[in-house]
Amino acid sequence: MRPRGQWPRHVLGRETLLAPVSWTDDGWPRVGEQSEVAVALPRPSLPAHEVRPAPVRDDFDAETLHPSWQFLRRPVPLDVLLSRPGSLTLPTGAPLRDNRFPSFVGRRQQHHYFVSRALLESAPDGTGDEAGLVVWMNESHFFSLAVRRAGDASEVALRQVIGRIDLETVLQEVPFGPVVLEVRGDGDEYIFSATAADGSRTEETPLEARFLSTEFAGGFTGAFVGLFAASAATGSCASSPPTAPRRCATSSATPARRSRRSPARSG
Repeated sequence: MRPRGQWPRHVLGRETLLAPVSWTDDGWPRVGEQSEVAVALPRPSLPAHEVRPAPVRDDFDAETLHPSWQFLRRPVPLDVLLSRPGSLTLPTGAPLRDNRFPSFVGRRQQHHYFVSRALLESAPDGTGDEAGLVVWMNESHFFSLAVRRAGDASEVALRQVIGRIDLETVLQEVPFGPVVLEVRGDGDEYIFSATAADGSRTEETPLEARFLSTEFAGGFTGAFVGLFAASAATGSCASSPPTAPRRCATSSATPARRSRRSPARSG
């Protein structure tokens, strides 16, 4: 889980590791040397096998999603997600804080240092409909950056949900059209920014990653970085099955390169 800090905290979740195993005389397994697993161990002499890393960029132009993309509780049908080749289309679902069926597609955060970027085209029908980028631990611990309709305009809003605290900040008004949303992992912080079609850019004050850690938020899966579309309207398509033909809003996203910074800082 690669903890960080003087008081260790984890945001990456459980990871699969190899360790040597020996067997005691009475048939019990003993993992590691003297029942301790070191941080670095010699590699066993096994046949070489090529492992293809998950793509750092996805243009959503394949016939299916890469297995690294995951859903919350109920998958969004592929014929909806991939209805526009070269983009990912999300129907609106329940709000992220609602314990129902959000419209969400995400990938595990695998590194402490990364950049995740999406080009978003949103067409909300009603005030409060939104789509955007989220760093998600669970329904009560997440940070999101979303584009939503506000009357006759659109606005970019940053949301911080930490337990009972639900803080929302409007960063800027943007013209209707594509918006690039970005979140940067910087070790102990997440930094969100948005760039509108007219070139105007806003970067928010860094948010502390510890609020999404296992020690603070609970759980063991680690944080996810993903895309979502939501509606707060009661009785709207937020409560409809995702296969329903009526959709309040759609968003098309093309995440750009997501990578670590220098290996020396990646920990």
